Formats: sequence, structure tokens, C-alpha cells
Amino acid sequence: MQKQTKLITALIFIFLIALILTQGAESTSRMNENRRNEQIFVQKISFLKTQNIALEYELEKAKELKDVLLDSNYIGEFEITYYTSGIESTGKNPGDRGYGITKSGEPAKENYTASTDWSILPKGTIFYIEDVGIRVSADEGEGIKGERIDSFEPDLETALKNGRHMAGIYVIYWGVNQ
Repeated sequence: MQKQTKLITALIFIFLIALILTQGAESTSRMNENRRNEQIFVQKISFLKTQNIALEYELEKAKELKDVLLDSNYIGEFEITYYTSGIESTGKNPGDRGYGITKSGEPAKENYTASTDWSILPKGTIFYIEDVGIRVSADEGEGIKGERIDSFEPDLETALKNGRHMAGIYVIYWGVNQ
């Protein structure tokens, strides 16, 4: 009888140890899962904070642009195309005289330079192209006549992807031809 009691006690003891170890492993597993979830949560919060900063910046830019456009002159819809400094747009190769230089003598710059008909948008005119951005009339191309604007893009692939489209034009500052 005493042997049976010792055996039963030993079995209960082994069962309890197994139960404790199992619960400990499950608890450790839950703790690890909780840590992973916490890390994911922290990463998501960090991402959302970054996005919030970016959205606040974009909102501020939009407010500034709205203020600028309130004082601008809408002059109508123009055909918008895109050009590069390369041979496909200018007939010039890197190293050629005048490569990358506009008719005004400035280097062509991304998100800045546009080629226009200077009888409509004189040299130095600052204008906004809907859904494109603010540009400066710094170049005049042979094929750019009338209500057409050629916006500079340094990358041929981007210029081709942007294609040809119509957009409203708002003059912010009128340049003067000399």
C-alpha cells in the first residue's frame, strides 16, 4: 500500500511538473508573441507618425500653393509635353556645345525649367501647370508655338511616361522679353 501511495504521489508530482512546464512554455510563447505584437505595433505607430509628418508637409505646401494661386492669373488650357537635354529632344549629345543649357543661358533644371512661346509666356514668367507644378519660362524651342509648354525632365523614360496632355495654366509672375 505504501508503495502504491509513493507511486501515486510520484505520478502526481511528475504530472504537476509536466503541467507547470507546459504552462511555462505556453506562457513563454505568449510572452514572445506579445513582444512581437508590441514591436509590430511600435513599427506601425512610427510609420503612421512619418506619414502624418509627410501629410502635414503636403498640406502646408497645398496651403501655400493655394495662396499663390489666389493671386495668379488663369490663362487657359495649354498642351503640355516633356523634353530632355538629350539628342531625342534637342539634337545635342553630352559634351556638345550648349548641351543642357536653355535659350536664356541657364542650365535646364528638373521641376523648374519649361520651354514656352515667349510671345505668350515671356522669358522669366513663373507659372503653375495643374497637376505638374510650378515652372519658369527659361527656354524657347523651335517646335513650341502658341499654347504649348514643354516641361524639362532629366530622364527620358519619365518624359515619355508623362506623355502629352492638356492642363490649366496659372501665371504667378509675368516675365519680360528683352
